[in-house]
Amino acid sequence: MHKLRNELMTTKQYFFGCGIILSVAYLMFYYRNVGLHDGFVYIQAGQDIANGKNPYSEGITRSGTVSSLLMYFIYFLIPKSIAAQIFQVMNFGFVAWFLWVLKGKKWDIEDYLLAVLVSIWLSPVRELLAINQVNAYLVGLLGTAIWIHSKPLASKPFAKYASIGLCFALAIDLKPHLLIIVLLAWAVLERSIAPIAWTVAIFILLHIAIDLYIGEITELTWFSRVVDVKNTAGTAELGDSVTIWPIFLKLFPNGSELVPHLSLVLFLSVTLVAIFYAIKGNSSYAFLIALAAPGFYIYFHFYDMIPLALIFVVYLVRSTTSFQYITLLCLMLIPKEFTSLKNLGLVVVIATIVWLHSNDEDRSIKKLYLGFFGYGIICYLNSYVFGEPRLTQSIFVTEILMFVLWSSLRLCQRESRQLLELN
Repeated sequence: MHKLRNELMTTKQYFFGCGIILSVAYLMFYYRNVGLHDGFVYIQAGQDIANGKNPYSEGITRSGTVSSLLMYFIYFLIPKSIAAQIFQVMNFGFVAWFLWVLKGKKWDIEDYLLAVLVSIWLSPVRELLAINQVNAYLVGLLGTAIWIHSKPLASKPFAKYASIGLCFALAIDLKPHLLIIVLLAWAVLERSIAPIAWTVAIFILLHIAIDLYIGEITELTWFSRVVDVKNTAGTAELGDSVTIWPIFLKLFPNGSELVPHLSLVLFLSVTLVAIFYAIKGNSSYAFLIALAAPGFYIYFHFYDMIPLALIFVVYLVRSTTSFQYITLLCLMLIPKEFTSLKNLGLVVVIATIVWLHSNDEDRSIKKLYLGFFGYGIICYLNSYVFGEPRLTQSIFVTEILMFVLWSSLRLCQRESRQLLELN
Protein backbone atom coordinates (compact mmCIF):
# COMPACT_ATOMS: atom_id res chain seq x y z
CA MET A 1 0.00 0.00 0.00
CA HIS A 2 2.85 2.34 0.89
CA LYS A 3 4.56 1.54 -2.41
CA LEU A 4 1.34 2.21 -4.35
CA ARG A 5 0.95 5.57 -2.58
CA ASN A 6 4.50 6.56 -3.47
CA GLU A 7 3.94 5.60 -7.10
CA LEU A 8 0.74 7.64 -7.16
CA MET A 9 2.55 10.63 -5.69
CA THR A 10 5.27 10.31 -8.32
CA THR A 11 2.61 10.14 -11.04
CA LYS A 12 0.94 13.25 -9.67
CA GLN A 13 4.24 15.11 -9.57
CA TYR A 14 4.96 14.16 -13.17
CA PHE A 15 1.45 15.11 -14.30
CA PHE A 16 1.44 18.47 -12.52
CA GLY A 17 5.02 19.23 -13.64
CA CYS A 18 4.14 18.58 -17.29
CA GLY A 19 1.00 20.66 -16.86
CA ILE A 20 3.07 23.59 -15.61
CA ILE A 21 5.52 23.38 -18.51
CA LEU A 22 2.76 23.14 -21.11
CA SER A 23 0.76 25.93 -19.47
CA VAL A 24 3.72 28.31 -19.35
CA ALA A 25 4.57 27.52 -22.98
CA TYR A 26 0.97 28.14 -24.08
CA LEU A 27 0.58 31.39 -22.14
CA MET A 28 3.95 32.66 -23.39
CA PHE A 29 2.80 31.94 -26.95
CA TYR A 30 -0.66 33.42 -26.40
CA TYR A 31 0.78 36.68 -25.02
CA ARG A 32 3.76 36.75 -27.37
CA ASN A 33 2.82 40.06 -28.99
CA VAL A 34 1.95 42.17 -25.94
CA GLY A 35 5.38 43.83 -25.76
CA LEU A 36 6.61 45.55 -22.62
CA HIS A 37 3.34 47.48 -22.22
CA ASP A 38 3.03 48.75 -18.62
CA GLY A 39 6.53 47.53 -17.82
CA PHE A 40 7.93 50.05 -20.26
CA VAL A 41 6.64 52.88 -18.04
CA TYR A 42 8.97 51.70 -15.30
CA ILE A 43 11.83 51.15 -17.73
CA GLN A 44 11.42 54.60 -19.26
CA ALA A 45 11.41 56.15 -15.80
CA GLY A 46 14.57 54.25 -14.93
CA GLN A 47 16.22 55.43 -18.13
CA ASP A 48 15.36 59.02 -17.26
CA ILE A 49 16.98 58.54 -13.84
CA ALA A 50 20.10 57.00 -15.38
CA ASN A 51 20.30 60.05 -17.66
CA GLY A 52 19.98 62.41 -14.68
CA LYS A 53 16.37 63.44 -15.33
CA ASN A 54 13.43 63.64 -12.96
CA PRO A 55 11.15 60.79 -14.15
CA TYR A 56 8.03 62.55 -12.85
CA SER A 57 8.47 65.75 -14.83
CA GLU A 58 7.10 64.01 -17.93
CA GLY A 59 5.33 60.75 -18.62
CA ILE A 60 2.83 58.93 -16.42
CA THR A 61 4.94 56.99 -13.95
CA ARG A 62 3.83 56.85 -10.31
CA SER A 63 6.31 54.24 -9.09
CA GLY A 64 9.38 54.95 -7.00
CA THR A 65 12.74 55.87 -8.46
CA VAL A 66 14.72 52.93 -7.04
CA SER A 67 12.53 50.17 -8.50
CA SER A 68 12.34 51.96 -11.86
CA LEU A 69 16.12 52.21 -11.99
CA LEU A 70 16.46 48.48 -11.22
CA MET A 71 13.95 47.67 -13.97
CA TYR A 72 15.96 49.72 -16.41
CA PHE A 73 19.21 47.98 -15.43
CA ILE A 74 17.61 44.59 -16.08
CA TYR A 75 16.30 45.82 -19.43
CA PHE A 76 19.71 47.24 -20.29
CA LEU A 77 21.41 43.87 -19.68
CA ILE A 78 19.04 41.59 -21.60
CA PRO A 79 18.45 41.16 -25.36
CA LYS A 80 15.89 43.74 -26.43
CA SER A 81 14.23 41.41 -28.95
CA ILE A 82 13.01 39.10 -26.18
CA ALA A 83 12.83 41.59 -23.30
CA ALA A 84 9.04 41.26 -22.96
CA GLN A 85 9.30 37.47 -22.79
CA ILE A 86 12.05 37.63 -20.17
CA PHE A 87 9.93 39.87 -17.97
CA GLN A 88 7.02 37.46 -18.39
CA VAL A 89 9.24 34.56 -17.32
CA MET A 90 10.27 36.62 -14.29
CA ASN A 91 6.59 36.97 -13.40
CA PHE A 92 6.18 33.18 -13.50
CA GLY A 93 9.34 32.74 -11.47
CA PHE A 94 8.31 35.12 -8.70
CA VAL A 95 4.87 33.51 -8.43
CA ALA A 96 6.50 30.07 -8.14
CA TRP A 97 8.99 31.38 -5.55
CA PHE A 98 6.26 32.90 -3.38
CA LEU A 99 4.34 29.62 -3.44
CA TRP A 100 7.52 27.70 -2.60
CA VAL A 101 8.11 29.90 0.44
CA LEU A 102 4.53 29.34 1.62
CA LYS A 103 4.99 25.62 1.08
CA GLY A 104 7.64 25.46 3.80
CA LYS A 105 9.15 22.11 4.74
CA LYS A 106 6.06 20.17 5.75
CA TRP A 107 3.97 20.21 2.59
CA ASP A 108 4.05 17.55 -0.11
CA ILE A 109 5.70 18.51 -3.37
CA GLU A 110 2.57 17.63 -5.36
CA ASP A 111 0.60 20.21 -3.35
CA TYR A 112 3.16 22.81 -4.37
CA LEU A 113 3.14 21.79 -8.04
CA LEU A 114 -0.65 21.87 -8.16
CA ALA A 115 -0.65 25.30 -6.51
CA VAL A 116 1.73 26.57 -9.22
CA LEU A 117 -0.36 25.00 -11.98
CA VAL A 118 -3.57 26.58 -10.68
CA SER A 119 -1.96 29.95 -9.92
CA ILE A 120 -0.54 30.60 -13.37
CA TRP A 121 -4.05 30.23 -14.82
CA LEU A 122 -5.67 32.66 -12.39
CA SER A 123 -7.16 35.66 -14.15
CA PRO A 124 -5.17 38.30 -12.17
CA VAL A 125 -1.92 36.44 -12.96
CA ARG A 126 -2.79 36.22 -16.66
CA GLU A 127 -3.61 39.92 -16.55
CA LEU A 128 -0.01 40.51 -15.47
CA LEU A 129 1.23 38.70 -18.56
CA ALA A 130 -1.15 40.59 -20.83
CA ILE A 131 0.21 43.99 -19.80
CA ASN A 132 3.61 43.04 -18.31
CA GLN A 133 2.83 44.52 -14.92
CA VAL A 134 5.18 44.17 -11.96
CA ASN A 135 3.01 42.86 -9.13
CA ALA A 136 4.66 39.44 -9.28
CA TYR A 137 7.89 41.17 -8.25
CA LEU A 138 6.04 42.33 -5.13
CA VAL A 139 5.10 38.79 -4.15
CA GLY A 140 8.68 37.76 -4.88
CA LEU A 141 9.99 40.39 -2.46
CA LEU A 142 7.34 39.54 0.15
CA GLY A 143 8.16 35.87 -0.21
CA THR A 144 11.86 36.62 0.25
CA ALA A 145 11.13 38.60 3.42
CA ILE A 146 9.06 35.71 4.83
CA TRP A 147 11.79 33.23 3.84
CA ILE A 148 14.46 35.31 5.61
CA HIS A 149 12.24 35.50 8.69
CA SER A 150 11.89 31.70 8.72
CA LYS A 151 15.65 31.16 8.87
CA PRO A 152 17.47 30.66 12.20
CA LEU A 153 19.19 34.05 12.33
CA ALA A 154 18.57 34.81 15.98
CA SER A 155 22.29 35.42 16.50
CA LYS A 156 22.35 37.84 13.57
CA PRO A 157 19.37 40.21 14.05
CA PHE A 158 21.23 42.96 12.17
CA ALA A 159 21.45 40.89 8.99
CA LYS A 160 17.91 39.59 9.40
CA TYR A 161 16.16 42.93 9.80
CA ALA A 162 18.38 44.71 7.28
CA SER A 163 17.50 42.08 4.66
CA ILE A 164 13.80 42.21 5.48
CA GLY A 165 13.95 46.01 5.43
CA LEU A 166 15.56 45.97 1.98
CA CYS A 167 12.80 43.70 0.64
CA PHE A 168 10.06 45.97 1.97
CA ALA A 169 11.86 49.15 0.88
CA LEU A 170 12.02 47.89 -2.71
CA ALA A 171 8.44 46.61 -2.63
CA ILE A 172 7.02 49.84 -1.21
CA ASP A 173 9.04 51.83 -3.72
CA LEU A 174 7.56 49.71 -6.50
CA LYS A 175 3.91 49.85 -5.38
CA PRO A 176 3.62 52.14 -2.32
CA HIS A 177 0.00 51.32 -1.47
CA LEU A 178 0.08 47.51 -1.43
CA LEU A 179 2.48 46.36 1.31
CA ILE A 180 2.71 49.23 3.79
CA ILE A 181 -0.04 47.71 5.96
CA VAL A 182 1.66 44.31 5.79
CA LEU A 183 4.87 45.93 7.06
CA LEU A 184 2.99 47.62 9.89
CA ALA A 185 1.32 44.34 10.87
CA TRP A 186 4.68 42.59 10.68
CA ALA A 187 6.24 45.07 13.14
CA VAL A 188 3.32 44.62 15.55
CA LEU A 189 3.64 40.83 15.32
CA GLU A 190 7.36 41.07 16.02
CA ARG A 191 6.72 43.44 18.92
CA SER A 192 9.60 45.42 17.45
CA ILE A 193 10.08 48.65 15.54
CA ALA A 194 13.08 47.10 13.74
CA PRO A 195 11.25 46.04 10.52
CA ILE A 196 9.81 49.53 10.03
CA ALA A 197 13.01 51.30 11.10
CA TRP A 198 15.19 49.34 8.70
CA THR A 199 12.69 49.74 5.85
CA VAL A 200 12.44 53.50 6.35
CA ALA A 201 16.21 53.91 6.71
CA ILE A 202 17.01 51.94 3.55
CA PHE A 203 14.19 53.61 1.63
CA ILE A 204 15.41 57.11 2.57
CA LEU A 205 19.08 56.35 1.88
CA LEU A 206 18.34 54.94 -1.58
CA HIS A 207 16.13 57.89 -2.48
CA ILE A 208 18.65 60.42 -1.18
CA ALA A 209 21.33 58.80 -3.34
CA ILE A 210 19.14 59.10 -6.45
CA ASP A 211 18.09 62.66 -5.62
CA LEU A 212 21.73 63.67 -5.22
CA TYR A 213 22.55 62.03 -8.55
CA ILE A 214 19.72 63.86 -10.32
CA GLY A 215 20.19 67.09 -8.38
CA GLU A 216 16.50 67.43 -7.56
CA ILE A 217 14.10 66.30 -4.84
CA THR A 218 12.04 63.95 -7.00
CA GLU A 219 9.68 63.03 -4.16
CA LEU A 220 7.98 66.44 -4.38
CA THR A 221 6.97 65.81 -7.98
CA TRP A 222 6.07 62.20 -7.17
CA PHE A 223 3.70 63.34 -4.42
CA SER A 224 1.78 65.51 -6.88
CA ARG A 225 1.30 62.42 -9.06
CA VAL A 226 -0.09 60.48 -6.12
CA VAL A 227 -2.52 63.32 -5.37
CA ASP A 228 -3.80 62.94 -8.94
CA VAL A 229 -5.37 59.64 -7.86
CA LYS A 230 -7.60 61.51 -5.43
CA ASN A 231 -8.41 64.14 -8.06
CA THR A 232 -9.41 61.40 -10.51
CA ALA A 233 -11.82 60.02 -7.95
CA GLY A 234 -13.17 63.48 -7.33
CA THR A 235 -14.21 63.79 -10.96
CA ALA A 236 -15.98 60.41 -10.78
CA GLU A 237 -13.66 58.89 -13.39
CA LEU A 238 -12.15 56.27 -11.06
CA GLY A 239 -10.00 54.97 -13.86
CA ASP A 240 -7.78 53.08 -11.42
CA SER A 241 -10.49 51.56 -9.26
CA VAL A 242 -12.24 48.29 -10.06
CA THR A 243 -13.76 47.42 -6.71
CA ILE A 244 -16.69 48.88 -4.79
CA TRP A 245 -16.43 52.57 -5.65
CA PRO A 246 -17.78 52.49 -9.22
CA ILE A 247 -20.69 50.52 -7.75
CA PHE A 248 -21.14 53.18 -5.08
CA LEU A 249 -21.25 55.92 -7.73
CA LYS A 250 -23.78 53.94 -9.72
CA LEU A 251 -26.04 53.84 -6.67
CA PHE A 252 -25.22 57.41 -5.60
CA PRO A 253 -24.38 59.44 -8.74
CA ASN A 254 -23.82 62.64 -6.75
CA GLY A 255 -21.44 61.03 -4.29
CA SER A 256 -18.18 61.52 -6.19
CA GLU A 257 -16.87 64.07 -3.70
CA LEU A 258 -17.45 61.63 -0.86
CA VAL A 259 -15.60 58.73 -2.46
CA PRO A 260 -12.01 59.78 -1.53
CA HIS A 261 -13.03 60.33 2.09
CA LEU A 262 -15.20 57.24 2.43
CA SER A 263 -12.57 55.04 0.80
CA LEU A 264 -9.92 56.35 3.19
CA VAL A 265 -12.16 55.69 6.22
CA LEU A 266 -12.91 52.15 5.01
CA PHE A 267 -9.25 51.49 4.21
CA LEU A 268 -8.16 52.66 7.68
CA SER A 269 -10.90 50.63 9.34
CA VAL A 270 -9.76 47.44 7.63
CA THR A 271 -6.17 48.35 8.55
CA LEU A 272 -7.17 48.57 12.21
CA VAL A 273 -8.68 45.09 12.01
CA ALA A 274 -5.38 43.77 10.61
CA ILE A 275 -3.47 45.45 13.42
CA PHE A 276 -5.91 44.01 15.97
CA TYR A 277 -5.10 40.47 14.85
CA ALA A 278 -1.40 41.31 14.74
CA ILE A 279 -1.62 42.39 18.39
CA LYS A 280 -3.26 39.05 19.17
CA GLY A 281 -0.36 37.29 17.44
CA ASN A 282 -2.39 35.79 14.59
CA SER A 283 -0.08 36.46 11.64
CA SER A 284 -2.27 34.61 9.14
CA TYR A 285 -5.34 36.76 9.86
CA ALA A 286 -3.24 39.91 10.12
CA PHE A 287 -1.50 39.34 6.79
CA LEU A 288 -4.62 38.29 4.89
CA ILE A 289 -6.58 41.34 6.04
CA ALA A 290 -3.58 43.64 5.46
CA LEU A 291 -3.24 42.35 1.90
CA ALA A 292 -6.96 42.94 1.30
CA ALA A 293 -6.99 46.45 2.77
CA PRO A 294 -5.86 48.28 -0.44
CA GLY A 295 -8.90 46.80 -2.19
CA PHE A 296 -11.11 49.13 -0.19
CA TYR A 297 -9.29 52.25 -1.36
CA ILE A 298 -9.86 54.07 -4.66
CA TYR A 299 -6.63 52.88 -6.30
CA PHE A 300 -6.84 49.14 -6.89
CA HIS A 301 -6.54 46.85 -9.91
CA PHE A 302 -7.51 43.21 -10.32
CA TYR A 303 -3.86 42.15 -10.47
CA ASP A 304 -3.24 43.89 -7.13
CA MET A 305 -5.09 40.93 -5.61
CA ILE A 306 -2.33 38.48 -6.57
CA PRO A 307 -0.70 37.98 -3.13
CA LEU A 308 -4.08 37.26 -1.53
CA ALA A 309 -5.12 35.02 -4.42
CA LEU A 310 -1.93 32.95 -4.21
CA ILE A 311 -2.33 32.40 -0.47
CA PHE A 312 -5.91 31.23 -1.08
CA VAL A 313 -4.69 28.71 -3.67
CA VAL A 314 -2.07 27.37 -1.26
CA TYR A 315 -4.73 26.78 1.37
CA LEU A 316 -7.19 25.39 -1.19
CA VAL A 317 -5.03 22.60 -2.60
CA ARG A 318 -4.50 21.23 0.92
CA SER A 319 -8.03 21.54 2.22
CA THR A 320 -11.49 20.21 1.69
CA THR A 321 -13.09 21.28 -1.57
CA SER A 322 -16.44 22.58 -0.41
CA PHE A 323 -18.63 23.73 -3.26
CA GLN A 324 -18.21 27.42 -2.39
CA TYR A 325 -14.44 27.13 -2.81
CA ILE A 326 -14.94 25.48 -6.21
CA THR A 327 -17.23 28.36 -7.17
CA LEU A 328 -14.62 30.90 -6.08
CA LEU A 329 -11.83 29.08 -7.93
CA CYS A 330 -13.91 29.13 -11.11
CA LEU A 331 -14.53 32.88 -10.71
CA MET A 332 -10.82 33.51 -10.23
CA LEU A 333 -10.01 31.54 -13.38
CA ILE A 334 -12.59 33.07 -15.72
CA PRO A 335 -14.55 35.90 -14.09
CA LYS A 336 -16.21 37.36 -17.18
CA GLU A 337 -15.74 35.61 -20.54
CA PHE A 338 -17.54 32.48 -19.37
CA THR A 339 -19.56 31.91 -22.55
CA SER A 340 -16.50 30.72 -24.47
CA LEU A 341 -16.22 26.92 -24.71
CA LYS A 342 -12.44 27.20 -24.41
CA ASN A 343 -12.74 29.18 -21.19
CA LEU A 344 -15.36 26.86 -19.77
CA GLY A 345 -13.10 23.93 -20.60
CA LEU A 346 -10.28 25.56 -18.64
CA VAL A 347 -12.57 26.11 -15.64
CA VAL A 348 -13.86 22.53 -15.68
CA VAL A 349 -10.40 20.96 -16.06
CA ILE A 350 -8.64 22.99 -13.36
CA ALA A 351 -11.51 22.76 -10.86
CA THR A 352 -11.87 19.02 -11.43
CA ILE A 353 -8.13 18.44 -10.90
CA VAL A 354 -8.27 20.36 -7.61
CA TRP A 355 -11.34 18.38 -6.55
CA LEU A 356 -9.69 15.06 -7.40
CA HIS A 357 -6.53 16.06 -5.50
CA SER A 358 -8.51 17.04 -2.40
CA ASN A 359 -7.82 15.11 0.79
CA ASP A 360 -11.47 15.45 1.74
CA GLU A 361 -12.80 12.08 2.94
CA ASP A 362 -16.28 13.13 1.84
CA ARG A 363 -15.27 14.06 -1.72
CA SER A 364 -18.74 14.01 -3.19
CA ILE A 365 -19.27 14.72 -6.88
CA LYS A 366 -22.22 16.85 -5.76
CA LYS A 367 -19.76 19.42 -4.37
CA LEU A 368 -18.15 19.77 -7.78
CA TYR A 369 -21.50 20.12 -9.54
CA LEU A 370 -22.75 22.62 -6.96
CA GLY A 371 -19.54 24.61 -7.40
CA PHE A 372 -20.07 24.80 -11.16
CA PHE A 373 -23.74 25.69 -10.65
CA GLY A 374 -22.86 28.50 -8.26
CA TYR A 375 -20.29 29.81 -10.73
CA GLY A 376 -22.84 29.86 -13.52
CA ILE A 377 -25.47 31.65 -11.43
CA ILE A 378 -23.04 34.36 -10.28
CA CYS A 379 -21.71 34.93 -13.81
CA TYR A 380 -25.22 35.17 -15.22
CA LEU A 381 -26.41 37.64 -12.59
CA ASN A 382 -23.31 39.81 -12.90
CA SER A 383 -23.25 39.95 -16.68
CA TYR A 384 -26.91 40.00 -17.67
CA VAL A 385 -28.57 41.72 -14.75
CA PHE A 386 -26.11 44.57 -14.20
CA GLY A 387 -25.22 45.04 -17.85
CA GLU A 388 -22.63 47.83 -18.04
CA PRO A 389 -19.13 46.40 -18.75
CA ARG A 390 -17.32 48.68 -16.30
CA LEU A 391 -19.88 48.09 -13.56
CA THR A 392 -19.82 44.35 -14.24
CA GLN A 393 -16.04 44.30 -13.87
CA SER A 394 -16.25 46.14 -10.54
CA ILE A 395 -18.88 43.72 -9.26
CA PHE A 396 -16.79 40.70 -10.27
CA VAL A 397 -13.62 42.06 -8.66
CA THR A 398 -15.42 43.12 -5.48
CA GLU A 399 -17.07 39.72 -5.14
CA ILE A 400 -13.79 37.90 -5.72
CA LEU A 401 -11.92 40.12 -3.24
CA MET A 402 -14.50 39.54 -0.51
CA PHE A 403 -14.86 35.81 -1.23
CA VAL A 404 -11.09 35.26 -1.35
CA LEU A 405 -10.61 37.06 1.96
CA TRP A 406 -13.47 35.20 3.63
CA SER A 407 -12.39 31.81 2.25
CA SER A 408 -8.73 32.31 3.14
CA LEU A 409 -9.62 33.32 6.69
CA ARG A 410 -11.67 30.14 7.04
CA LEU A 411 -9.14 27.85 5.39
CA CYS A 412 -6.16 29.14 7.34
CA GLN A 413 -7.86 27.93 10.53
CA ARG A 414 -7.15 24.37 9.37
CA GLU A 415 -3.40 25.01 9.28
CA SER A 416 -1.25 24.26 12.31
CA ARG A 417 1.15 27.11 11.57
CA GLN A 418 1.05 30.83 10.95
CA LEU A 419 2.33 32.62 7.85
CA LEU A 420 5.37 33.85 9.80
CA GLU A 421 6.03 30.37 11.22
CA LEU A 422 6.75 28.40 8.08
CA ASN A 423 9.17 25.77 9.31
